[in-house]
This record gives sequence, C-alpha cells and structure tokens, in this order.
Amino acid sequence: MANTIIVGIDFGMTFTGVVFASVNSEQPPIIVNQWPDGLASKTLSRIDYVDNGEPEWGFSAVGNPTYTWFKQTLDTSTSPGDIRDEEFESLTNQELARLPPGIDGRRIVGDYLRQIGRFVANLLEDEIQKGSRIQFQFSTPVVWPDSAHDAMWHAIRDAGFGTTFPGDIRLSSESEAAARYILHKEGDNIKTNDVFCICDIGGCTVDSTCYRILSKQPALRLEQICQSRGNKSGAFTVDLKFLQCMCRRFGRQFKHKFLKSDGLNSAFVRQFNTIKEGFDGTEGEHRLVIELEAEESEFYDPDNSEIILTRRDMKDFFSQTINESFSLMQEQRDRAKYNHAIVRHMCITGGFADSAYARKRFHKMFPGTAMRLVFPAAPAMATSFGSALIGRQDASFANKRSARSYGIYHKDLLPVHPNNKERRIRERNSMSVRYTKRFELLHSSTDPLEKAIQVFSVDHAKPPTDWNKLSGGRSKMEKLESLSIDLTAVPLNDHPQIGPFTQILLDVEATLNLKQGELNIKVSAGNHRCGECTVHTVWA
Repeated sequence: MANTIIVGIDFGMTFTGVVFASVNSEQPPIIVNQWPDGLASKTLSRIDYVDNGEPEWGFSAVGNPTYTWFKQTLDTSTSPGDIRDEEFESLTNQELARLPPGIDGRRIVGDYLRQIGRFVANLLEDEIQKGSRIQFQFSTPVVWPDSAHDAMWHAIRDAGFGTTFPGDIRLSSESEAAARYILHKEGDNIKTNDVFCICDIGGCTVDSTCYRILSKQPALRLEQICQSRGNKSGAFTVDLKFLQCMCRRFGRQFKHKFLKSDGLNSAFVRQFNTIKEGFDGTEGEHRLVIELEAEESEFYDPDNSEIILTRRDMKDFFSQTINESFSLMQEQRDRAKYNHAIVRHMCITGGFADSAYARKRFHKMFPGTAMRLVFPAAPAMATSFGSALIGRQDASFANKRSARSYGIYHKDLLPVHPNNKERRIRERNSMSVRYTKRFELLHSSTDPLEKAIQVFSVDHAKPPTDWNKLSGGRSKMEKLESLSIDLTAVPLNDHPQIGPFTQILLDVEATLNLKQGELNIKVSAGNHRCGECTVHTVWA
C-alpha cells in the first residue's frame, strides 16, 4: 500500500509553519526548519511585488514595501484597520493588512501559498516519485465567518494545491489543531471530561478558546464551552515597544539608521531578538551595537557604539502582551465558570510562550489555584504540528474496518424485495459510510403508533448474509439500542392496505462514522422523520 504524507500548514498572520507526518510510520511528525534565506521553525508570512516576475516571499521578501498580515484581508466582516498599527508600519516599512494596487485578498494569499506549495513539493519530490499520496491539512481561525473560510479554500485552490501540487485538501480550525497538539504532548495529564483553555499568543493577536473533552478514543471529540475571544496584543507589541523606546530616546536619527540598515532584517534586530528570547526578568543590562551620534548616557555608550537596555526597559517591553493575555485568560475562565465548567488546564501556545520571563509572570498571576499552567514543547508549532496529527488520524481511518456488523429487527419489518433476507448495515473501509435501504412495516389498526425497532450487533468483521443463520442463532447477537419509531404524524391513509394491515414504507439511513466511533440511524416515512438513534461502534 502506498504511503500517505500529511502536510500540516499553519498559515499565520506573521509566520507560516509546515510539518510533515507519515501515516504508515510511528515516527513523530517532522518540523520544517530550513527555509529559503533562513533557518527557523517558521518562515515569515510576508511577500513583495518589487519585480515583475515571481513575488519574493518569507525571509526573501525584503523589498520596499513588503506586505504582511494579509491573511486578515480574507475576512471581510472585520476591518483590517481594527488590527493595523500605523506606527509599527512606519517604523518597519511594512504594509500591514493592506493590499497592493489591483490585487485582492484572495490573490495575495494565493500568490504567497503558491510559493509555499512549490517549496513543499520540492521537499517531497522523492515521496511523490515513489507514489506516496499527499494530503494538505490547513488550519483557519475558528472565529472566521463562512465567507472567510470559503475565500481561504479558493485561495488554496488558486495557489495550485490539489492540481499543480496533487493531493487532497482538508481544513480544520486553528484551535482544534492546537488542542490536538497539546493533548498529544500531555497524554494522561488531561483526561476525558476535563475542561481546558487554549491561549494562543501569536505574532499579531492573542486568541483564546475553552473546550471540554468528550472522548479521547476512538477519536478525539471536543465541545467548545464558550465563544472564542481575542485581542490585538500579540508578540509584535514587544518589538513595537522597543522601537518606540529607541525613537523616544534617540529621535529621528535612530529611525533613519534603523531603516537604512534593513530594519527588521538587520543585525541590530537579530541582536534584540537574542536578548528578548533569553530575558528571564533577572537583574542586569543588555547591550546592542548601533552607531549613533549620541552623547554618553545611561542609555548609550558612544565608545563602543552600544545602546544600553535595563531590566526595567525589558519588563516594560513585555508588559502589554503579558497583561492583556492574562486578562483574556481570566475572562475565558470566568465565562467557562458561568457555563458551569471549571477550567483545569490553561494551555499557552504561540512563540511568546517560549519566553522564560512570560512564563514566570503567568505563574505569578495564577498563584495557588487548582488550574494547571501548561507550556507545551515548541509552542510556536502547536497549530501546524496539530494539523499534521489531525490529518494523520483522518487518513489512518481510511484503513480501518469495523470489528462488528450491525442490523435492525422488528417482527413486522420486512425488506421491500422479498428475496432479500438481509437486514444488516454493511460497513466498508472508510471514515464515513452512508447506507440507505427501504423497508415495509406492516401496521395493524390495533397496534400502537410507537414501535421499538431493535438495533443489534454481531462480532464479525465480515457481515453475515443472513442474521438468522448465524451459529447459535439470534443469541449470538447483542442488542445495542431500541430505536423508537413514532407514526403519529404519518398519514396512514396514504399508504397501501394489505388485508388488515397498512403497508408503511420506511426509509432507513444509517451513517457509520469510524472516526467518531458512532453509528447514526435515521428512519423516515415519506417526508416525515419517525425516529433516530446513535450507538457507539468498535473498530479493529
């Protein structure tokens, strides 16, 4: 059997991550960390159209202007101005949530994802040549309206996924993907019926969602407890506060020097990123090299051309993101409590969750509570890694077979074709199979209008051809459920009469979902729904 490769793609506002997972292997998914012009776990969600040829993207997009945060333009229900920060644009020479002339949101997203697709296809060239099946698993914000999800789908297709880059395309929510990653990492630390909250501190925004775990096997099933919430206080505010501080202390000459030395792509910013990532709140000063015409002060050492940052400076840079993230977590915890749910685990994802200082502050903000703070490994990769896990689970169910066969029985329920004695519900190797069949139910005027049809199972992966010929007879069959059929609203006079009986034609629709571990049975007579039930299934 050919292998299936899942490509989990987290196209974010500021960064994009890609993770590969093999369905036929127990090896953990592989994080892509080598990008054109950059070594990192994610590349920049950035593009420029400086040349007339193919646009530059990711770390290679250094033109003037460069466009980023353009994912937001797919959601026309929200004004990009609500998240745009003009001061940050001015300081970094970037166009935030803006569109190039003559290009709409679907086009710019498609142009960017096309470059991602080419990059991925090149990495998977050997697998493609071996005949491996490819499944692309994208994630989208849970708060998006249907129109934005639809725009994203079309942008993905415009980019060539499914055509130029052959393979299936699946979409899942970002919060569901992050939840899958967290539960994969946490294992038995988070149990069925537990309520947990995910706070994703991204580069642009902070988003939070609360879930209850309904089941973990045979598939993960989550119930969203309260509406997703978010605010514009992502990790970019740390950089913004830093640049504001530099402009305040050193004036226009800093901005000129900063932009002239490639701005966000400069060695100066790389120095600050190293300091930012290593800051844990302890005492000490931090120095960055940049040549300025400034006198010696507590903030600048002209002899060594170094800017001096104090512990207080660093704490101030972090404060807005930490405080507003904490407020969002508190709000979600309170909303869950209002809905009679107690948050047991607060899971913090996004690259900001790697900050030692942020972790210390969050622990101090939730002292002595029964709620666990969870910082998963590689939190920036939670969504892309989780997307790959979702895709791998979905693809693996295509090779599952139910370990049982299911049937329905009532003494007056007969197949429409007398020669067909079979009353079973046959399953196939698929995640979801829909079975439809018409039966006739003989109803006497003296019989009650509510009838109980029995749902049976038998432990045979291969369904029997005749339930009554099983070894041991019907005693080998396990009664699972009584499907109540209500004929009250059915116009019986519209159905044929056979002697003292009314011949009621019933349509049975059974959907076997191996992924959910459920068999759902619906019965109707004409346009009238008569009954429905759901039973849990067992797969091999």
